[in-house]
Amino acid sequence: MTDFFRVSNLTKNFGGVVAISDVSLVVREHEILGIIGPNGAGKSTLLNIVAGFYPQTAGTVELKGERLDGLQSFERAHRRIARTFQRPMVFPNLTAQQCVASAQIGKRMPAMREALFLRRHVASDKRQRMANAAAILTRVGLLERIDALASNLSHGDQMLLQLAVAVSNEPELLLLDEPASGLNPTELEKLRVVIQGFNEEGVTIMMVEHRMELVMSLCHRIVVLNKGEQIAEGTCTEIQNNPHVIEAYLGTRKTGCA
Repeated sequence: MTDFFRVSNLTKNFGGVVAISDVSLVVREHEILGIIGPNGAGKSTLLNIVAGFYPQTAGTVELKGERLDGLQSFERAHRRIARTFQRPMVFPNLTAQQCVASAQIGKRMPAMREALFLRRHVASDKRQRMANAAAILTRVGLLERIDALASNLSHGDQMLLQLAVAVSNEPELLLLDEPASGLNPTELEKLRVVIQGFNEEGVTIMMVEHRMELVMSLCHRIVVLNKGEQIAEGTCTEIQNNPHVIEAYLGTRKTGCA
């Protein structure tokens, strides 16, 4: 695996509150990197900086050697970075298929001037986006709910739909913020298979997650944050046996390492 994504000496202050302090990490190409730590550790803040929602106070962010500092979230999306959230962010009055198709508009719709004169092209483009959406919903196991309103889906299916929306533009770096939040064991296993499938297809993933059974079964390496500081980095086994991690977060030695 080669270095694909890097943050160096990253710091984020909110007024007098230091949310992240001097964090440095590397995500290798085609890797799943887990980010764990107690509540308030700075994990979601880190993802928000990577996605371009927050500017960093200090430090650098690089994707494939390109500095992303100063780029807005839509500019990072154009560089094929996508993000999910702890609560499902879907359009409640759209069907599952429409939710996924609408996320592709920025990539696939023609310019306004072109659209005015090329209605056939627009209609063809819409059909293609809907077909693409159906294919993505198949991959996340939601084909049977393709025509269901997002608001009528269960919480677990809404989390899968959010993931389908995130991958609709074929991201190279996928940021997952507690994707297993609120899932039961059956839904958790379904999610695990879906995430593993995207990774095996070449998607590089940074995953913030509290469900340690998911982290330990999927992640190639793990970074641990506590109170905004990076306290450990290593393989699953190394993290499980790190006394600083046990004291700050795990409590006891965990089993189930992939």
